[in-house]
Amino acid sequence: MSAALFDIHQHYGALIGVPGSGGRLTTPEEDCASRLAFLDNFGIAQAALMPGHSYSAPGGLADVRAINDGLHAYASLAPERFPAVFGTLDPRHGEANLAEVERLAAMGFRGLSWHHRM
Repeated sequence: MSAALFDIHQHYGALIGVPGSGGRLTTPEEDCASRLAFLDNFGIAQAALMPGHSYSAPGGLADVRAINDGLHAYASLAPERFPAVFGTLDPRHGEANLAEVERLAAMGFRGLSWHHRM
Protein backbone atom coordinates (compact mmCIF):
# COMPACT_ATOMS: atom_id res chain seq x y z
CA MET A 1 0.00 0.00 0.00
CA SER A 2 1.36 3.43 -0.91
CA ALA A 3 1.10 6.28 1.54
CA ALA A 4 -0.74 9.45 0.58
CA LEU A 5 1.62 12.40 0.20
CA PHE A 6 1.00 15.70 2.00
CA ASP A 7 2.69 18.89 0.79
CA ILE A 8 3.35 21.12 3.79
CA HIS A 9 4.23 24.27 1.82
CA GLN A 10 1.91 25.55 -0.93
CA HIS A 11 1.79 29.33 -1.36
CA TYR A 12 -1.25 31.09 -2.80
CA GLY A 13 -0.37 34.47 -4.26
CA ALA A 14 2.64 35.97 -5.98
CA LEU A 15 6.18 35.01 -5.06
CA ILE A 16 8.61 37.58 -6.41
CA GLY A 17 11.57 35.92 -8.10
CA VAL A 18 9.91 32.51 -8.50
CA PRO A 19 9.36 31.65 -12.18
CA GLY A 20 5.74 30.88 -12.99
CA SER A 21 4.42 32.46 -9.81
CA GLY A 22 2.14 35.40 -10.25
CA GLY A 23 3.36 35.90 -13.80
CA ARG A 24 -0.14 36.09 -15.25
CA LEU A 25 -3.46 36.99 -13.79
CA THR A 26 -5.85 34.12 -13.25
CA THR A 27 -9.00 33.63 -11.29
CA PRO A 28 -8.79 31.71 -8.03
CA GLU A 29 -10.72 28.91 -9.75
CA GLU A 30 -8.18 28.72 -12.60
CA ASP A 31 -5.28 28.81 -10.18
CA CYS A 32 -6.85 26.08 -8.06
CA ALA A 33 -7.50 23.82 -11.06
CA SER A 34 -3.89 24.25 -12.18
CA ARG A 35 -2.56 23.63 -8.65
CA LEU A 36 -4.66 20.49 -8.22
CA ALA A 37 -3.43 19.16 -11.57
CA PHE A 38 0.15 19.79 -10.41
CA LEU A 39 -0.48 18.00 -7.10
CA ASP A 40 -2.15 15.09 -8.90
CA ASN A 41 0.77 14.81 -11.32
CA PHE A 42 3.11 14.22 -8.39
CA GLY A 43 0.78 11.99 -6.39
CA ILE A 44 0.17 14.59 -3.68
CA ALA A 45 -3.19 14.02 -2.01
CA GLN A 46 -3.37 17.09 0.20
CA ALA A 47 -1.50 20.30 0.91
CA ALA A 48 -1.16 23.02 3.50
CA LEU A 49 -1.94 26.43 2.05
CA MET A 50 -0.33 29.72 3.09
CA PRO A 51 0.02 33.20 1.61
CA GLY A 52 2.73 34.11 -0.83
CA HIS A 53 5.29 36.43 0.74
CA SER A 54 5.04 39.20 -1.85
CA TYR A 55 1.68 40.62 -0.84
CA SER A 56 1.24 44.31 -0.26
CA ALA A 57 -0.51 45.65 2.82
CA PRO A 58 -0.46 49.46 2.70
CA GLY A 59 -3.84 49.47 4.48
CA GLY A 60 -2.40 47.71 7.49
CA LEU A 61 -4.53 45.14 9.29
CA ALA A 62 -7.45 45.60 6.88
CA ASP A 63 -5.20 44.34 4.06
CA VAL A 64 -3.95 41.47 6.21
CA ARG A 65 -7.57 40.44 6.89
CA ALA A 66 -8.30 40.61 3.15
CA ILE A 67 -5.33 38.33 2.43
CA ASN A 68 -6.60 35.84 5.00
CA ASP A 69 -10.14 36.05 3.61
CA GLY A 70 -8.75 35.30 0.15
CA LEU A 71 -6.91 32.24 1.48
CA HIS A 72 -10.07 31.02 3.18
CA ALA A 73 -12.10 31.44 -0.02
CA TYR A 74 -9.41 29.70 -2.09
CA ALA A 75 -9.19 26.73 0.27
CA SER A 76 -12.96 26.37 0.16
CA LEU A 77 -12.67 25.56 -3.56
CA ALA A 78 -11.20 22.16 -2.60
CA PRO A 79 -11.40 21.72 1.19
CA GLU A 80 -10.63 18.02 1.01
CA ARG A 81 -7.33 18.86 -0.70
CA PHE A 82 -6.40 21.84 1.52
CA PRO A 83 -7.20 20.66 5.06
CA ALA A 84 -4.67 22.98 6.68
CA VAL A 85 -4.62 26.70 5.94
CA PHE A 86 -2.13 29.07 7.55
CA GLY A 87 -3.08 32.72 7.82
CA THR A 88 -0.76 35.66 8.05
CA LEU A 89 -0.14 38.52 10.44
CA ASP A 90 2.08 41.58 10.36
CA PRO A 91 4.24 41.66 13.49
CA ARG A 92 4.61 45.43 13.16
CA HIS A 93 1.02 45.77 14.43
CA GLY A 94 1.86 44.12 17.75
CA GLU A 95 -1.06 43.27 20.02
CA ALA A 96 -3.54 44.56 17.43
CA ASN A 97 -2.96 41.19 15.70
CA LEU A 98 -4.62 39.28 18.54
CA ALA A 99 -8.13 39.89 17.21
CA GLU A 100 -7.05 38.47 13.85
CA VAL A 101 -5.58 35.39 15.54
CA GLU A 102 -8.96 34.79 17.22
CA ARG A 103 -10.82 35.38 13.95
CA LEU A 104 -8.58 32.95 12.07
CA ALA A 105 -9.07 30.27 14.73
CA ALA A 106 -12.84 30.71 14.46
CA MET A 107 -12.58 30.32 10.66
CA GLY A 108 -10.72 27.02 11.03
CA PHE A 109 -7.20 28.16 10.15
CA ARG A 110 -4.56 25.75 11.49
CA GLY A 111 -1.60 28.05 11.97
CA LEU A 112 0.18 31.27 11.12
CA SER A 113 2.90 32.27 8.69
CA TRP A 114 4.52 35.65 8.19
CA HIS A 115 7.55 37.08 6.55
CA HIS A 116 9.86 39.61 8.10
CA ARG A 117 9.09 43.12 6.82
CA MET A 118 10.83 45.31 9.40
